[in-house]
Amino acid sequence: MRRLDLSLAAALLGASLGACAPADAPGAGDFLRGPAGSPPVGGGMQAGAPLLDLVMVQPEEVRFHGIRRVELGPEGSGAQVHREEVACDGQGRFLLEPLEVLEGSEDPDLTLLLETGRSAYSFRYRDLRVGDPERFFANHVVTASPEAVTVAGRPCIRLAVRRRAASELEWTLDLDADTGLLLAFEERAAGQRVQAVAFESIEFDAPLTGLVVDEHRFSRDQLDMSLPLEPQLGFKVLEPGLLPPGFVMRDACVIHPNPAKPEEIWVRVEYGDGLSRVVLLQKPQDTQPMINGSAQGTVRVDRAGAWTFVTGTLDGHRVVLGGKADEVHLLELLQSAL
Repeated sequence: MRRLDLSLAAALLGASLGACAPADAPGAGDFLRGPAGSPPVGGGMQAGAPLLDLVMVQPEEVRFHGIRRVELGPEGSGAQVHREEVACDGQGRFLLEPLEVLEGSEDPDLTLLLETGRSAYSFRYRDLRVGDPERFFANHVVTASPEAVTVAGRPCIRLAVRRRAASELEWTLDLDADTGLLLAFEERAAGQRVQAVAFESIEFDAPLTGLVVDEHRFSRDQLDMSLPLEPQLGFKVLEPGLLPPGFVMRDACVIHPNPAKPEEIWVRVEYGDGLSRVVLLQKPQDTQPMINGSAQGTVRVDRAGAWTFVTGTLDGHRVVLGGKADEVHLLELLQSAL
């Protein structure tokens, strides 16, 4: 087996979310959407700005500069804690740079080096994104808290989120009341904290003079998701038939990680339920048919925070499969593609 380490997997993923009202309770949709002309709620939500729209705001669409505290792992001893600088120009380019390790590392310099190498992954995948608000509300129970919440001096709207289908994961989201930017979140699995990220300071419409912001994306060619992928590509691809509950295909493309060798490509397909994502990357290596109708190869399973990674070689493809799903669901997904 040719093993893909987690640093490569992360690089490919990164360069390639009154009374409490649950979202499924009567009238809760109107409460969460905040109809146009409604007065501010949640300690400063703009009048006429539907919460559904605020949740949809992506970090790349807001110009800001700030410092965040990141805690990876359970509370108490064992968690890695560091601070990072993050900025966006509002046009798709961003900066994420680790600044210092506060605790939980025997080699802070190495930890900073590793965090720097996976900065694009951290920005796009470690951080929560609501990529599809309708699917987000369809697949999750959302409770809006009436309590006043402030993060980095900004009034926020707090949401408690859990999946409707059985899942160990649950989240607390603190959204900036004016922009919808996620200023803090905590993610828990089976009641234990997995990670927590919160801005310590933030400035909107900030001058970014002296900061190197970039898109941090490989060149890519979009595929038509309404059509089978194999005829578009001209070679066999792994297309899962069994997805985690509530997940659908959200994006399909070909990425070119090496400009000097445009013939070297990875096929990238992303699936999502509105909040969580699963990404399958595959690089064709051997176009020979399977032997005796059985898939050949070996894969390895690793964990990185809330993410599970399956990497290795299978059925003539190098594969990287990653997502906020358990090992059983990911291996079933991969098996269904054979």
